[in-house]
Formats: sequence, structure tokens, C-alpha cells
Amino acid sequence: MSACPAMQPSLLDRAAGLLSAAAGRELDEHLASCAACRAEAGALDETLGLIRLPPPGADELRALEGLGPDLLRARQAGRARAATWQRLAAGAAVAAAVLAALALPAFWRPTPQVGEAELLAARAAAEAAAWAPPDPDELLAVAELVWPASDPAGPDLGVGGSTRAAMGVEDVLLGAAEEWSELFPAAE
Repeated sequence: MSACPAMQPSLLDRAAGLLSAAAGRELDEHLASCAACRAEAGALDETLGLIRLPPPGADELRALEGLGPDLLRARQAGRARAATWQRLAAGAAVAAAVLAALALPAFWRPTPQVGEAELLAARAAAEAAAWAPPDPDELLAVAELVWPASDPAGPDLGVGGSTRAAMGVEDVLLGAAEEWSELFPAAE
């Protein structure tokens, strides 16, 4: 047989000496009518009786007499120390929060918000700066370096022995543009 499940907590509390007077009367009424719970209560009393300490002797009672005020003073001193440490910890937390509030903006700056108009202007400026056509005067200077006015090794096209003069200005500029693009490739 086993004890009633509803009475099991009350049986444990009674064996440990924790049962209130009203609950104890209710349990006694139940034990009078239930043999399984009586057997369980007896087994619990026997088991917990094995671990109970005997009543204190005369020497123990004398040692405990003056201990009450000393323990009270020690407990109050411990509380005072704990309160001091709590105040110090709270002060340190406040100091850290103030320091973080003052120092954080120096290290963390939010990125500025850019509107659509600013983005379009920035893209247009980047595209304009990416490549610009060469200046014609620079092209002529490069053309003079590539095709000098008198080219002794070059073919004679009939105008004063000059390859450049026979080609015309547009041809010279196109050739210079090709040379320019080889020397300075466009960034894409």
C-alpha cells in the first residue's frame, strides 16, 4: 500500500515538524481512517528520527547563553560592511556611466545622412572627374614628340619631306589621342 497522493506533502511536513496546528488536526483525522497513510507516517518518523540530534547538554546550553548578543553585533557589523561595499559599487557604476556618457561621443560619431540630391551630385562629380578629354595643345605637343616636323626615317609624302605636314591636323590629333590613351589609360 502507498500513502494517498494528496496527503504525501502533509506527511513529510509532519515528520519534519513543519506542519501547522490546523493542518495537523486535519492530518490526524485522515490518519485515523487511512492505514496506508499511518504506515507511511510511521516510516517517515522512524527515518527522520535517525538523523535528529539529541537535545543539547548543560555545557552546550552554557556556551549558547552569551552567544546571542555577540552574534547580533557581528551580524550588524557585517551588514554595515556590506552596505559600504554596495555604496562604493553604486558610486563606481555612476562614475563609469558618467565617463561613458562624456567619452563615448568622442569615439563614436554617427555617419551623416545624405539625401538623394547630394548622392546625385556626388555621382555626377565622380563621373566628371573620372576622365576628361585631353587639351588640344597637349595633343599637339605629344604629336610633336611622336612625329617630329622633320622625320628623316619616315616616308616622304610629298610636302617638304615632312610626314606630319602631309597627314593634316586631324590625323595628327587622332594619332596623338591614340598615343595619349596608351600612355594614360582612362580609369574605368
